[in-house]
Amino acid sequence: MFLSFLLLFRIREPIGEFQNIPLIEKVQDLESFVNSHKTVLVFCQSNDPSQKMDYASYSISKYKKQISFVKVPHFVAEELNVSILPDILGYQQGKPVNDTNQIGIQNVFGISSFCEYLLGKRIIQLNSPEELRQLFESHKTSIIGVDGAPVPKGYPKTDLFYQAPSAIFRYFNISVTNGIYVYRPADRQLVRAQNNNYKSYSRTNVVELSQVDVSSRKYIAGYFISTGNATLTSNQMQILNTLGSKFSQKNENFFFAPLVGKSGMVFYRAGSFVHFKIPFFMVMETGAVPFSPKRWAVMDSDKMYDIDYLEKFLQRIENGEEPPTVVSEEVSSSNPSKIVNKEYFGKIMNDNSESVVIFYKENHPANTRVELTIQKAQELLKSENVKFYFFDLSKNDYPQKISQIERIPFMVQYAKGTAERPAYYRGSFDIGDVIEWTSNHASKHFDVKFDSQKVQAEIQDAVQKKMKSGDAPNYDEL
Repeated sequence: MFLSFLLLFRIREPIGEFQNIPLIEKVQDLESFVNSHKTVLVFCQSNDPSQKMDYASYSISKYKKQISFVKVPHFVAEELNVSILPDILGYQQGKPVNDTNQIGIQNVFGISSFCEYLLGKRIIQLNSPEELRQLFESHKTSIIGVDGAPVPKGYPKTDLFYQAPSAIFRYFNISVTNGIYVYRPADRQLVRAQNNNYKSYSRTNVVELSQVDVSSRKYIAGYFISTGNATLTSNQMQILNTLGSKFSQKNENFFFAPLVGKSGMVFYRAGSFVHFKIPFFMVMETGAVPFSPKRWAVMDSDKMYDIDYLEKFLQRIENGEEPPTVVSEEVSSSNPSKIVNKEYFGKIMNDNSESVVIFYKENHPANTRVELTIQKAQELLKSENVKFYFFDLSKNDYPQKISQIERIPFMVQYAKGTAERPAYYRGSFDIGDVIEWTSNHASKHFDVKFDSQKVQAEIQDAVQKKMKSGDAPNYDEL
């Protein structure tokens, strides 16, 4: 009976140590908490619900007798000048610990290591491949002594030093021997420090985009990485380091970075690089996100690895001499309802009508219904000087200043004589909604009398007939 009760009990939210630690929502309350406890670890939460910190529960359970744990929401973290979330802050005797980002890692091992650091431990032993793997996910350069290699002379007493047997590296097909190694997360390099000179091997001209304020420089340059080819990735990193060294001596306009993982996907989407095949070299302007920013791409398999070519390519971009890379179909003279990237704003500005643009992708299941709805809308609005255009996102980049909407198809409308601040339609493309929305966003409201339910039923019947016959949408008919 008792077992049956347990099986029927539904747990709606995760249950763990992280959920049970105090939540502080004011900076002054946090200051009081920090000043009244000897050792404190603060979890600064992101407002992104997908970035939960439940991985901290293990460390909270293990160290709760020695460390006082607390969490704060994103708005408190921002008042504390924490710019990249989630993050952790440490305090001893009410004072911030020197370099609270010693670990630079947000996972079980990282939080546990930081707890050890707060408690005064400066040498961390790696005993398993999983611990090493989690270290390789870190955002901070790490110094590792392999097979008993001692802490180098003059090593800062405030910095962490890792020790590991060479055997756990073999799990990742990495061959190392007794000595000091430097792991640089920005360019994903593990290098042996000759003569224990770890400082010179810790420097890199490549950044990890998730750890910098991207907007502080005008451009990002790098490769979208294909992680399945270690030799190619190593070559790409060497090129980025070389370019970074050259341009850091001239100016600070560029961040050079590998584009991989979550941060890489952010820029892949922002730059609308869906039309390009990885790997390729790219440059992107940082200031226009989330709108379609200016971006450049080198896809030629020889030029993208030619340092001299890339250096001149970057110089031309800086000097305004290299036009952005734009993917566009050719202008169609036979189909007036088709609009493409290269003519987009010119066609709308010269239109002298209410301009409505439907953005779609090939083979989308809604295309047939949208096509027939717009056909009917055009018939109903033929006396109102409204023009409908179709823009194929499968073959064209988003036009400048058009938000990249996840829900496709969608429409935008420009009132007569304008090409700025279009209205966005993200509805279901019912004929009544389309007509009403078009009228409401025109330069002059118009009233069209028709039986919307009857027309919608006719459209639905036509959709069913087309679906049964297998006919594809034909926008040339409009």
